[in-house]
Amino acid sequence: MEPILCNPPHTIGTIVRAPGKLVIAGEYAVLDGAPSIVMAINRGVEAIITEGSDIVTPNGDTRFVEHAKNTSFGLTFQDWNPVTELS
Repeated sequence: MEPILCNPPHTIGTIVRAPGKLVIAGEYAVLDGAPSIVMAINRGVEAIITEGSDIVTPNGDTRFVEHAKNTSFGLTFQDWNPVTELS
């Protein structure tokens, strides 16, 4: 299967954030339509769209974002805590 090449959804310098979650029960049950118990946590990830095709992560581990290496833009990932931004 060929990787999907795409342009960035936003302009260079755009910050994209995703809050974290903790699945307490039913992690795989939801695949069959069953309910699960999920709670929000004070952790998340932030990605900054950059020029080039480099991927930068806090610890150098890019296993979960390898597919982004075949795109026409770079990504810089870092930890993000949505709770500290509220204060």
